[in-house]
Order: sequence, then C-alpha cells, then structure tokens
Amino acid sequence: MPRLTARAYIAALPAVLKQRMREEVYRHYVAEALRVVGENTARLLPSDGTYLKVRYAELIATKPADPRTGEQIVDGIKSKLRQIGGAP
Repeated sequence: MPRLTARAYIAALPAVLKQRMREEVYRHYVAEALRVVGENTARLLPSDGTYLKVRYAELIATKPADPRTGEQIVDGIKSKLRQIGGAP
C-alpha cells in the first residue's frame, strides 16, 4: 500500500467527512422511523402499549456525569501515570 502525503490526506478529508455525515444522517433517519413505527404499533395494541420514548439523537448526545470530584480525577490520572512510568 502506498504511503500518502499530508497533502493527500487533507485533500481526501472533505470526502471522508461528507461520507460520515451521510452515514450519520441515515442512522438518525432509520432510528427515528423505527421509533415511530414502534410507537404507532404500540398504540394499536390492547395491552399496555409501551414503547421507546427517547429519540436516537438524545441517546447518543447524553454523556453520563462523572461522579468523581476534581481531586479524585487528578489523583486517578497521577496513579495511572505512575503505573506506566510517567512523572506525576
């Protein structure tokens, strides 16, 4: 495989970003369509009719909150640096 120069990578970057954006838009579209189908089907059921109420965009955008304090995070980083031989 030939090595690519930095200029070649930069030239290819817009095409790669466009492809990733298309894939992401498609993922959102399919997830939303399936959610709506599930919601409409659940409404027709004689039972409880529960369905997924959260959207795909909300699922991927939410990050779990880190319960640690700032000092605990710094101490954790220092201990990992010590494990790999770096200076704290």
